[in-house]
Amino acid sequence: MRLELYPDEPSSVIKNEIDSYFIDGTIAERSHGAFIALMNEQTAGFVEVSDMGQKRCHVESWFVFPGMRHSGAGRALIKACECWARSRNAILLTSDTNEDYPDSPPAHKACGFHASENDMLFEKRLGDQS
Repeated sequence: MRLELYPDEPSSVIKNEIDSYFIDGTIAERSHGAFIALMNEQTAGFVEVSDMGQKRCHVESWFVFPGMRHSGAGRALIKACECWARSRNAILLTSDTNEDYPDSPPAHKACGFHASENDMLFEKRLGDQS
């Protein structure tokens, strides 16, 4: 799925990051979480999140297969990030995107993120888990 999301990224870079995650739970020396969504026994998508320190976690990658979008899979993946972030005492979840992903800003907003002025940077305050 990472190759689908990042088609221009060398596969060796992706492999090294995945290997690092499975060795010690880190990518780029930061604690990292990864979650996969399944819908009707099919892989729907994935999300990756990093602990940035200072009570902030960041969504690094978020992908839902086109045929699975608008199914709730993306929202479930972000909920998993929120729980993971709270378990690290984070109070803020951030994310970003770029023009290559036009579906991303509306998806972020649908999950409760607030956009910056340029609609490419997002943040979500994390309240209680209840």
